[in-house]
Amino acid sequence: MKKLIIALGVFLALFTTACGAAPDSVTAKDNTMAVGATSNIKKVRITIDGRSGVLNLYDTPVSNELYKLLPLTLSFSDFNSTEKIATPSKPIHEGHKPEGHAPKAGDLCLYAPWGNLCFFYRDYKHTGDLFSLGRLESGLDLLSERKGDFSMTLEKM
Repeated sequence: MKKLIIALGVFLALFTTACGAAPDSVTAKDNTMAVGATSNIKKVRITIDGRSGVLNLYDTPVSNELYKLLPLTLSFSDFNSTEKIATPSKPIHEGHKPEGHAPKAGDLCLYAPWGNLCFFYRDYKHTGDLFSLGRLESGLDLLSERKGDFSMTLEKM
């Protein structure tokens, strides 16, 4: 009986240690970073009507394709009272399968079926057709206060 209790204790110690560890691909302190992302964050300045914010782009293949296109000025519109969307002139996700994501306010995603960028200013449910590209460090208010269409410039910092 004593050996069984010791074996069970060792098993539980090993099991809880393995289950509690975050995967290597998730490195953000709050675990909001995309699966497959690394700590190689790229800083992007977003500018709307002369006001700026900072976007942290993850190190993923689709995020890297977007980064290569910068600087960009895109026309955004509201969608579903939850996100601001714009379509880049060039597809950036070809050959990649979306991992799905449950976006939180401040997340930048790409919706695979339409190829559009989505800046979420409200939380939304998990959607299997989303690529998680990055997260706003600052500037969420620039999006949430916008009514109607607007232009945004994204540029490397």
